[in-house]
Amino acid sequence: MTQRQDDMAGESDISLDDLFTDAMLTQAAKNKKQPKSADPSLRHALDATAKKMREMYTLPENWNRTGGVAFIDKATQTLVGNFSEYQHKTFPHTKKWLREHTPISIDRTEVVAGYLGEQVMERLSAHQSWNEQRSGTADMLFDEMQVEAPRIGFTAYIRLGVLQRVELLYNTIFASVAGSMLISLPMGTNVLEQLSTDSRAAVRKAVGL
Repeated sequence: MTQRQDDMAGESDISLDDLFTDAMLTQAAKNKKQPKSADPSLRHALDATAKKMREMYTLPENWNRTGGVAFIDKATQTLVGNFSEYQHKTFPHTKKWLREHTPISIDRTEVVAGYLGEQVMERLSAHQSWNEQRSGTADMLFDEMQVEAPRIGFTAYIRLGVLQRVELLYNTIFASVAGSMLISLPMGTNVLEQLSTDSRAAVRKAVGL
């Protein structure tokens, strides 16, 4: 092989390697997908729709108040409190309940289960057992609802001298002082959570605590 042939062979080897590398890089660049930029108009439309849905359920003007409800937890038969019931104007089957901490007119009582009941169970989890029970009568006033009834028969469940439950012995009607609000509670309802400080003291005194 002549010197010229040697030089051409060397040039051919280097050239083939470079061509192969360039070809691979070029093909890889062609196969790589360019990222698509988000369409701003589509993003704005999605944001507007999400905002409209939020407002549909959060704006007060989209709800009508239908009355007051006293909830009794199914699992514990505990009187939970008084709630305002609202019905959605556009979707009548959609309702919500907001707890009230000031007196409101109560239109009905309702036994409920689920998350609300779980909250009650959590509050009472440390007081689920008792080692004695005693019966008595006492005047009772509910702090939140501001309804009361005189000489109510009850059963007190006690553990180590502490009240755990106060259950009504009979179906009982409570009324506001003016008589404008009535609430009927069934026998066995635990009213301890709703009793005023004076009423709790009266219950303890009636059972000798």
